[in-house]
Amino acid sequence: MQADHARDLLELLIAQSEVAAPNELFGALPVILGRCTVAKRHSKLSFFDAAYNAHRLVFYTRPDLRRMQIYTLHAQLQLFKLSASLSPRQGSPCKTCPGALFCLDPTHLSIPSTLIQRPETIHQLNYGQLLTRSPRCANGPRHILLPSAHLRRFWELASMVVSTCGKYQPPCILSVVWHCSVLLSQVSTRFLQVISLPADYPQLTPVITTALISQYVMFYNCIWLILNDIIIGWALGTIICEHATSIASVLEERIRTLLIGDLQWALLWLNNWPAGLKLNGELSQFYCHLLLAAVTGWNRLLQTLLLPYLPQLIYFAGAVGSCGITLTVSICSDLLVLTTAHVHLCYHISRFVYQQQLNIVSSLWNLSRGKRYNVLRHRVDSWSYDLDQLLFGTILFTLTAFISPTTFTYYALFATLQLVTSLILALLNAVLVLVNQFPLFALLLRIKDPQRLPGGIVLTLGEDGSSLRIEVRLHLFVHHF
Repeated sequence: MQADHARDLLELLIAQSEVAAPNELFGALPVILGRCTVAKRHSKLSFFDAAYNAHRLVFYTRPDLRRMQIYTLHAQLQLFKLSASLSPRQGSPCKTCPGALFCLDPTHLSIPSTLIQRPETIHQLNYGQLLTRSPRCANGPRHILLPSAHLRRFWELASMVVSTCGKYQPPCILSVVWHCSVLLSQVSTRFLQVISLPADYPQLTPVITTALISQYVMFYNCIWLILNDIIIGWALGTIICEHATSIASVLEERIRTLLIGDLQWALLWLNNWPAGLKLNGELSQFYCHLLLAAVTGWNRLLQTLLLPYLPQLIYFAGAVGSCGITLTVSICSDLLVLTTAHVHLCYHISRFVYQQQLNIVSSLWNLSRGKRYNVLRHRVDSWSYDLDQLLFGTILFTLTAFISPTTFTYYALFATLQLVTSLILALLNAVLVLVNQFPLFALLLRIKDPQRLPGGIVLTLGEDGSSLRIEVRLHLFVHHF
């Protein structure tokens, strides 16, 4: 009698279920197994059919679909958009370079093929609660709220605008300038993030999936990052605007001292036998005059075009901070590149000369060994040289060996300065990446509700040793590109 009543109730629930085809979602229609008596210490389960007694029970905490909690095996939660080659659903992701990085990830789940991996089994764990509501509540309010028709039309219209803006291709010259400036690149990144929000808006459905949860986390994580960027930028920008004059005076003094005066002193010091090292006088004087001309010329440009307007530029950097701290950091990065352009130029000049000198030494070394580089086959072959060629090569090798300390000294100076500049730029770029792609929303979810970050399940034995218990394994897959 109890079994018949339970079956009638199950048929009524299936007819009124939110799922259109339960047999397609669960793999088969639900079946009444027996009666469960819930107690505080020990729960008792009696099967209607004795054939079910041989089955092993698996206990699990029912996920709450209203809070977007599900169990999953393969599809790991993604916090940022991935390229197609990084998708774990491809048959062989290791064939491409980005996919190989995904395969080499030590935190990537590798689960053996068992019955629990069947999607129908996972669907039964996740969506079984859709069939447990009372028939009296079938016509009541939905557990999962779907967006209204007006909201859906708004997001569809916004998505059309996004697709139209995404097809715009800037001119070639504008594209080159856009990629050279960190400020313009950051503006482009923030603009694309804002206009892509309508397309990334999570459309909630009764069947919650890992892709939907990832879209939900990415959407709200982007909003949180933008809001935090604006809040921090507003606070820091206010301070910069209030002290723009004093900041500009300090920066102007540092630019004239460190980037101009000290660099000129270093070049003159290298030209006067530094630390007792006797360099080639004529070559060192040529280097010194050439590089001093580049430094002096750039100093005149800075004195004419940049330094007089430095207070206004600092105030502008603080003012745009109201749109985000990333814009202020981007202006600082562009300002550093602009003020150290002469260092970059001198570095490339000294590097080019030193590189050509190394190529000459390599060729002369092959000549002394009776070898020659084969351009067609890209290898070093044996070769017979004449006496005049060997004598001329020996003279060139001697001259190159004597002038190599001079070229290396100037190259080492500007290579060190270029390294320091690159480290500062890398630090500023790290700040931009941290503000743009920090998984803040996911970390807050990890603290508030870890069940909303699915990344696999683990089977553990129960206290009696005969039953299994499902536990959630948390996993986040974060990738920046």
